[in-house]
Amino acid sequence: MPLVRKTEKIIEFQQKKLDAIARNTITKYPNQLLHRAVGYLYTKETKASFLIEKKEPENNRAENFVRLLKQAEEENFFNKKSLIELQNAIVDTRFAASDYRNFQNYVGESYGFGQEKIHFICPRPEDVESLMSGIMEVTEVQGKQRFDPFLLAAIVLFGFIFTHPFDDGNGRIHRFLIHNILSRSPAERVRPAGYLKLATVPSPSVEPRMPAAPASVSITKLVSDTRRMTLAETSVK
Repeated sequence: MPLVRKTEKIIEFQQKKLDAIARNTITKYPNQLLHRAVGYLYTKETKASFLIEKKEPENNRAENFVRLLKQAEEENFFNKKSLIELQNAIVDTRFAASDYRNFQNYVGESYGFGQEKIHFICPRPEDVESLMSGIMEVTEVQGKQRFDPFLLAAIVLFGFIFTHPFDDGNGRIHRFLIHNILSRSPAERVRPAGYLKLATVPSPSVEPRMPAAPASVSITKLVSDTRRMTLAETSVK
């Protein structure tokens, strides 16, 4: 499991009480304006998450992603069945999965025919099921214990992207899961309104022993920065 160290930077962000700040901010605006802003941001989130993957979504996949984002506050997507359905909804049908991967994959770049730069070799296919089950088990336990939602999101982020359970869609799914966890957290009820910023968070290094604390700070800092945005800055018309 990813290791989260309680650093001074994490403690500093915890003391900011972002949940209270967020609740206080939205009370300053009428519900109608908030609904329009949310609708606008759903579309921005979708475009940003596909853009970072250098993907041009077809209309149906973009619509599917928006629909799923609207459900993110109500449903727990971090289970095998939901993850597969989520993956099927956002990737090309050629890469739609019916299960976790049963082949070895890697993260890299192509420099031409037969030339690849390998950034990360993912865990063996025979280890994927147990790795995912372990992350889900810990996440479920910590969620019931009112564990800090930002740290919980970092654990899921790091564990999921490290395991890379699918052939395609892993990046979009793990960014979606951050939104899912933060918006469903009873302790915080944080909606990362500036998901355009959140979607550009660089994934933490995927070295096996690297702690997840840097991811925790990145997520918390971006939500902290985002809450400073006013509704006017979302360009709602």
